[in-house]
Amino acid sequence: MILDVLTSLLYFLGLGCLIQAGLDRLGAQDHHAQPWRPIATGPTALARDLSIRIALGILTYGAAMTTGLPLRAGFLVGAVGAGLGLFLAARRFHRQPPVGLGLLAALAWIGLALLLVALVSTVLPMDVLWANDARSVWFFHGKIIYFANGIHRSSGWNNEAILFSHPYYQKLVPILAATEMLKFGYWNEYLPKLALATPLTCYVLALFAGPRGRASMSTVATTVIALLGSGTLIHVGYVDAYTALPAAGALWAVMRWLSSGNPRDAEHALVLAGLALSTKDEGRLFAAGLAVGVLPFLAVRRLRWAAWSFLRTRTTWALLVLALAPALLWSIRVNEFGLHHYLQLNLATQFRALHRLRTGALPTIVRALIDPSSRWFDSSTSVLSRLLIVAGVVKLLAMVLSRRLRLVTFVCASAGVAYFSAICVVYLMTPADLRWQLSTSADRVMLIVFMCALGLLADGLEDLEGFTLGPRRKAVVGPRPR
Repeated sequence: MILDVLTSLLYFLGLGCLIQAGLDRLGAQDHHAQPWRPIATGPTALARDLSIRIALGILTYGAAMTTGLPLRAGFLVGAVGAGLGLFLAARRFHRQPPVGLGLLAALAWIGLALLLVALVSTVLPMDVLWANDARSVWFFHGKIIYFANGIHRSSGWNNEAILFSHPYYQKLVPILAATEMLKFGYWNEYLPKLALATPLTCYVLALFAGPRGRASMSTVATTVIALLGSGTLIHVGYVDAYTALPAAGALWAVMRWLSSGNPRDAEHALVLAGLALSTKDEGRLFAAGLAVGVLPFLAVRRLRWAAWSFLRTRTTWALLVLALAPALLWSIRVNEFGLHHYLQLNLATQFRALHRLRTGALPTIVRALIDPSSRWFDSSTSVLSRLLIVAGVVKLLAMVLSRRLRLVTFVCASAGVAYFSAICVVYLMTPADLRWQLSTSADRVMLIVFMCALGLLADGLEDLEGFTLGPRRKAVVGPRPR
């Protein structure tokens, strides 16, 4: 199983290297960007660059399959592209070999990340797909894609018999599951979860890049806490953890970009946010919340100039299109198949939300989301997350009272508050029974708020830590060279 995980990892890494080579060539034609990018030698920089390439591979493959490309043909074409990408990466590595001891530290850093993933990947297929959403939504859709050899109108997505499974949900994880089983040649209820190992590797590497871009014990601690806070949702087949982890990685990347102005960190945030919004609808709410958190910083002259330097390159716009492609293409296919989301924004929905506000439903929603003593609280997955949310709020209040509020602290807080507010509005508008909706999802949708609180604590741990595994980097004014 570990060998299968490694082949999948190389597959998407190779695709990402091919896409990155194309982006580099596009950047070479743009006088606003560098014509080449040196190979990263630092541990966190290498983790970041590998995470970007894996994310690019997943996004590209997901977008291609969403268009209706046959699964087997798409997989074979992707294999050729992955081989070419790995060849180009190896040739470039040979021409520009990293020098110094940074390579050894980087390899040790990446080895630790792969060890964590190997441990999780051995746990993934040990249990059958028993969880409700895993069995009847995400991997059920993957099963449809596998036997239909792709996403087609004839696959039966608008069949009334499968409307219970929310066929309009995002299809990135089902596509990965169908591709995973294509390599085995058959479908069962254990092995499809191995498809989650490759995005998990990408997200662990993204977290290893750290909120300040340096190799430190606090970075390892926050990565482990993020995985533990996700609890059993990592291996039972729910995709909530695989929405929250890229959201955390995007938040970390934004924190680094605000500190250094490095456009590579902005690119990292962009592709991870694209993975989050292509995985589950909550990812869209997080992406909107993150934008709300970042926009006020454009009033700072240094950051406004860094943002303008980043946005005026063709590479950035190509990345933006690629990050949004799976979600946008699936939205087009949803309209083509005649599917309708259960949460319709119409007058009836607005009246329902207003009625619930008048009847005092909002305190019930807030209490169910943040109070561990509520009956909707799932202690097996959310004890650590609720404790860290409380700790993050305490840290934020302490910084406000001491008048030492950092910019990155404001981003974490504003993104978390914006996402939490959006979730409350969604619960107010849901056509389902409110108590049932809370009982089945309250503990899972709060994972992204947990990651925002973890960002607050991660920044504090970086301040407290005196020992690091790598050299400290001073923040610079304006963007750094890539």
